[in-house]
Amino acid sequence: IGEGGMGVVYRGVQPVIKKRVAIKVLRPEFATDQGQVKRLFSEAEAVNSIGHRNIIDIFNVGVLPDGRHYIVMEYLDGEPLDLFMRRKSPMPAHEVLELLGEICVPLHAAHQAGVIHRDLKPSNIFLCEQAGGSRYVKLLDFGLAKMGAVGGRVSQTSVHQIAGTPDYMAPEQARALDVSVQTDLYALGVMAFQMLTGRLPFLGNTPMDVMVQHVSAPCPTPSTVERSVPGEVDAFVLWLMAKKPEDRPRSAEDVRFELKR
Repeated sequence: IGEGGMGVVYRGVQPVIKKRVAIKVLRPEFATDQGQVKRLFSEAEAVNSIGHRNIIDIFNVGVLPDGRHYIVMEYLDGEPLDLFMRRKSPMPAHEVLELLGEICVPLHAAHQAGVIHRDLKPSNIFLCEQAGGSRYVKLLDFGLAKMGAVGGRVSQTSVHQIAGTPDYMAPEQARALDVSVQTDLYALGVMAFQMLTGRLPFLGNTPMDVMVQHVSAPCPTPSTVERSVPGEVDAFVLWLMAKKPEDRPRSAEDVRFELKR
């Protein structure tokens, strides 16, 4: 039902109680890669250290007979935000602000538990559908998460290896500097820009081109791409996407308060 660079996700059924589950299995080429195995199990550890209903639940880990490691997660009905955006973007400002407020709830819970996601993007936000048509969000994929953020800040694993998705990468993350709560809030700003305009704020021929722009190029205002975006929303997105972490909001809770206002 899904795949990424590291693993493949299958739909499954628990044979005793017939509960539907999703099973993320490492790709065969990573079966003996201890770094990838550790990352997979760290995802389960990070999720369970937070323990929030708007974060995907992981309740089992194991190894297949062929040596591939896996984690078992709850199965979700609905669609990821990136697929939703392909149909709906550009979205009206009030819908974008409401959705951002929903995302801030589990994000703040993660930060309170000392977990920095580091890979916040539309494909890692799931819009769950309930009977009756109501919707709620789930935050997914903590495979790149950093735990133990003291004072909201933590060093990256290596200054020689960039972790994350270039299109949503904060300047400090692109430079392999310490990441923090504000690193995730920058990515939230990129998603806001994309939902409001139907495009990313920075485009380039290569991932490096995009990362360089995140580090040094001024962020365009959403209204220069989509004229219907109000000036106050422009200012809000630029606040999230400030180049310096200290110029961004202090927390996802502060962001949610501002969204309500």
